Amino acid sequence: MTQAKVCFIGAGNMTRSIISGLVKHGYPSDLIHATNPSKGKLDALQHDFAIQVSHDNYAAAQTAD
Repeated sequence: MTQAKVCFIGAGNMTRSIISGLVKHGYPSDLIHATNPSKGKLDALQHDFAIQVSHDNYAAAQTAD
């Protein structure tokens, strides 16, 4: 079974919790993308989970399944 590319619009506590659970249970971090206006939140998610991040909601959503 192929795993989907997922995109989170927003990088708050709920997104962090979901991403943490996904990665902890083996979901490939390169298939996860999060967007947010806050560079600090995006930097933290990228550092902690090695996911893709950006400020562009539309572009990120276009890459998601």
